Amino acid sequence: MLSTCATATESAKALEYNASATRCTEQGYVAGLIVQVCARAGQVGRSLGVEPRDSAQTRTVTPAEEYAGVLRARDRRKLTGVGNAYRIFNFVAALTAPLDHLNEVLMDSRVAHVQADCYAVLTPVELAATSASTSSAAVPWGLDRIDSRTGLDGRFDAGEQRGWNSTIYIADTGVRISHRDFGGRAVRGWSAYCNDEDDTCGAVGVDGGVITAGHSGCNSHGTHVASTAAGTQFGVAKAATIVAVQALNCYGGGTTSGIIGAIRWSMEDAITMGRERTSVISLSLTSNLGSIDKAAVVEAHNAGLVVVAAAGNAAYDQCASLPTCPQPCARCDGPKTD
Repeated sequence: MLSTCATATESAKALEYNASATRCTEQGYVAGLIVQVCARAGQVGRSLGVEPRDSAQTRTVTPAEEYAGVLRARDRRKLTGVGNAYRIFNFVAALTAPLDHLNEVLMDSRVAHVQADCYAVLTPVELAATSASTSSAAVPWGLDRIDSRTGLDGRFDAGEQRGWNSTIYIADTGVRISHRDFGGRAVRGWSAYCNDEDDTCGAVGVDGGVITAGHSGCNSHGTHVASTAAGTQFGVAKAATIVAVQALNCYGGGTTSGIIGAIRWSMEDAITMGRERTSVISLSLTSNLGSIDKAAVVEAHNAGLVVVAAAGNAAYDQCASLPTCPQPCARCDGPKTD
């Protein structure tokens, strides 16, 4: 049982919403549900007489896949309209459901948390950062600030900490990996939103997250973040490998399940490549995380990755608001000290 999985009960749970998001319900349907399942594989469907199996019979079905299968099977009997259901994490499933079906999910003893899979977009403050120019300064004050706990000296000295043999997963709007500032260190990753016909990203789940040169319609926030983290000219870890992971679509919008999916893919890729102890997931997205988002962050942390989330760049008192990321599993950072 996962340490992040709280004790589930048959009492009603509150449906969590992202306060900064939009489009959580549409025409009597929850636009999407993200369900954290607390049960071992094989236990979810037995009491209902439903035991969904993997079609290929080559691996163990995860609790999330099993729960999604149970809902689909029950829906066929009740004709209540459960839509697409799929695994995000082994313990998290995403699905669409009518509002009159929601209470059944909230009361389910196998479910610890339920979030609305809302749609959100980058804020004007976040977008403004991508248009700011630092070309007039030899060393931007941000780099000068982080290499010393004392005063500014107009220099950036990273010493031996240049990001050698490190990997940064940029979970954002996509990255223009061909940009000269990356010096060939940026590679294709994964996309939650692009389809095969979208030439700004790759095929879904294969080589997505890449923005092609000259595509002016695409948001450059992800490329900006990647350059800040590991660009040759103004980056911090100038020798690190950058992996483009598209959590938000090309135009700066996306869903909660897309963000969770980006965390999952980054974690699984790092483990597959044997680099989970030298990998970082960048979540430069100002948003209060829900219980399941936090569980995903904890899962990545427990696997050995460092998760860095934006502390909030809107010039408000972060201490007076809900934290963007759970401590100590995620490290919060931002360009302001106000």
